[in-house]
Amino acid sequence: MESVEPAICATCGRSIVKIETDQESWWVHLSTGQRQSFEKEEHYAGTYRHVPEARRTDPDTSHQAAEQVDRIRAADLRDWITHRLENVGPETDEELYTAAMWEFGDIVTPSGLRTRRSELVKEGLIEYQGHTRALRSGRQGRLWQRVAKETLF
Repeated sequence: MESVEPAICATCGRSIVKIETDQESWWVHLSTGQRQSFEKEEHYAGTYRHVPEARRTDPDTSHQAAEQVDRIRAADLRDWITHRLENVGPETDEELYTAAMWEFGDIVTPSGLRTRRSELVKEGLIEYQGHTRALRSGRQGRLWQRVAKETLF
């Protein structure tokens, strides 16, 4: 007999469904159809946390990165980026990363921060301001800003 249990993924905040049969159980992200393992019964407020995974064929660095992912949830970093841009004003990815290092320590990577920022742009919560600022390298970096709350509705 198959049973289905809906929940919200604590890592990405999207809808997931637990599917159980007599032989096995797994989770599926509804938006992507991706099958996912989760920590056994780590349940809180209707959410579940991912067990970080890498494919068997992935290099060792991917497996090491997967072990680090659970240390900070993607949703937490997205919330932090949104809050920071709203309260501090426009910043480059480099500035956001430097501030995130103070907030979260070395568990945040530049790549992870850019990925979360890119997700926020796709969701329409932050946007390119239209200006740039000099980075430490001397190159120019885009300034990102929080979308005005009036335009969100």
